[in-house]
Amino acid sequence: MKISYNLLKTLIDFNWSIDELAERLTMSGSQVEGIEQKGRGIKGIIAAKVMSVEKIAGSDKLSLCQVFDGSNNLQVVCGAPNVSANMIALFAPIGSALPEIGIMGKAVIHSNESYGMMLSEKELGFSDYSDGITELLSSVKPGTLLQDIVNYNDTIFELEITPN
Repeated sequence: MKISYNLLKTLIDFNWSIDELAERLTMSGSQVEGIEQKGRGIKGIIAAKVMSVEKIAGSDKLSLCQVFDGSNNLQVVCGAPNVSANMIALFAPIGSALPEIGIMGKAVIHSNESYGMMLSEKELGFSDYSDGITELLSSVKPGTLLQDIVNYNDTIFELEITPN
């Protein structure tokens, strides 16, 4: 079973460190098999509005998108099947950081410059699978930082549940 440190903090009033909580859980009879840090390596991710989408000639999956990041209109190459005009989505601009990718830089894909990346929950490390970029509520303003949209920093404890 997996349980969130943040969720436990909302249910129980305690001031234990992650290591102390793991020890207390183990001593209570729930062996901690693993501890996973969520949100590490994420920096500068924002909401952006997709202004337009055009298929890239010679590619089956790629689209050339114009996105508004709250300040600027940027060109982004996107391979997500669900990208569409007027959607609000998560965006990694140049200089932002992702856990598996590192620092974002400008890229050239199919002879098109891309000034960032539209994101799925998988690229953020929030999920093990992806069926496209993460669409946000239309009320989220472009330029809003990810940490102002959702609290993504958490520690997940994996507990062994005994049959007794």
